[in-house]
Amino acid sequence: MHGKVRTREKCPRCGQKFTVTEEIDIRCTTCDTRPKTYFIWLYWQREKHRISRDRDGHILDSFRRAHRLLEKMRSEIDATTFLLQNYLPKEIEQYRGNVLFPKWLGILKSKGNALSYTRKIEQYIRDHFIPHFGSMIVTDIRTSHIEDFRTYLTMEYRIKLSGERLAPATIKKVLDVLKEFFHWLKNRETVVSIPFFASVDVPEHVIEVMHLDDREKVLKAVTSPYLKNILSFMKFHPVRSSEACALDVSHFDLKSGIVCIERSLDYDDSIKPRKSKQAYEIPISPEWDASCLRGRFGKEIAFPSKYGKRYNSNTANEGWKAACKRAGVPYLSLYPSMRHTTATSYADRNIPEEQIEAMLGQSTRGMSRKYVKKSVERLRHIVGDGAQVVHMNEKRADK
Repeated sequence: MHGKVRTREKCPRCGQKFTVTEEIDIRCTTCDTRPKTYFIWLYWQREKHRISRDRDGHILDSFRRAHRLLEKMRSEIDATTFLLQNYLPKEIEQYRGNVLFPKWLGILKSKGNALSYTRKIEQYIRDHFIPHFGSMIVTDIRTSHIEDFRTYLTMEYRIKLSGERLAPATIKKVLDVLKEFFHWLKNRETVVSIPFFASVDVPEHVIEVMHLDDREKVLKAVTSPYLKNILSFMKFHPVRSSEACALDVSHFDLKSGIVCIERSLDYDDSIKPRKSKQAYEIPISPEWDASCLRGRFGKEIAFPSKYGKRYNSNTANEGWKAACKRAGVPYLSLYPSMRHTTATSYADRNIPEEQIEAMLGQSTRGMSRKYVKKSVERLRHIVGDGAQVVHMNEKRADK
C-alpha cells in the first residue's frame, strides 16, 4: 500500500501550492498558512482512492488527524486486518449495525427458518442489538464492547413489563444470537475475526412432569375423539406437539411399525423442518391404537380436527387445558405433560440415556440426562422416610 496525506487547497494568501513535508506537515513556507481540509491519497490493490473523512464521518481538518488515520490503516495492513470498505464514506454507512442487523434477519427469513426462531431474533435486534450497536460500524466491535454489552444485560437492562432483570438463560440466548450474527459477518468476509464471547453460567432448569395417573385422568376427560387421537399418540410417542401436528398418514408404516418424524408445524400453520433439521424414525408403540389411520393413505392429515384441518400447538394445548379442568387435575401445558413425562417414565424404567435420546430425536448427546435426574428426584422421599425410621429406632434404643 502507498499512502500519503495531501490537500486540494492552495494558500489563501499567495495562491501558491502548499509545500508537503512527508510524514510531518503541509504548509505554505512563504505565508506560514495551512490548509483547512486534507485527504489521504491511497493506492491499494492497483486502485487509487481519496479518503477525506474518518470512519465516524468527520472531515480531516488537520494534518495530525489525517496522519493518525493513515497510521491506523498501516497498522491494520501489518496485522492483516485491513478492509478498504471500512474507510470509504459510501461504504461505511452500509456496515453500521442498524443496516446489517435487519439485513441478516431478512436473509434468515428468506431461508425458511421457523417463525418462532425469526421472531425471537427480531425481538433481540429491536430490544438489544440496535439500541446498543446500531450506530457502530460492525468491524469496530471488539471483545470489550461485548463485555460491556453483557454487563448491560446483566445489571442495567430491565424487562419492560415486570421491571425484573434478565435471567441468565435469556442472557445466554441473546449473546448466542449475537455470536451467530458475527459468524454470518465472517462468512461474508465483512469482518476478519469474531470477538470473544465468554460463557454464561446458567442454572440447570428443572423440568416439570405430570404424574402418570393424573395424565390418564386428563386423557379420559378429553371429549373430542379427534383431539384424543393426537393426544393418545403423543402419550406413547414423546414427540413435540408441533411435530405431531405436522404428521401425515404417509409418515406411518403400520406394517413395519415405524413412524418418521421429519417436520413441524410453525406458528403460521406452515410446514417446516424439525428444530434440528434432521428427520428420525421411532417404533410405533404396540399399546397405541392405530385404528384412526387404517384405511387412509398418502398426504392425508394423520390427526385432523373435526373440521378436517391440522391441529396446531395452541389449539391442542387449549383442548388439553380444558380437559385438565374437567378432570380436576392441576394444569400443566401439553409439552411437559407429554414429552417430559414420557421421557421421565423411560428413565424410571432404567432405559439407557442413548435410547431415550433416540426416542426424543435429540441430536446432542447428554440432553436426556435431565430426565434421569428428574427420575432420581422422585426417590428423594425414600431417603427422607428412611432417615425418620433410623431416628425413631435410635430413640427407642436410648429408652
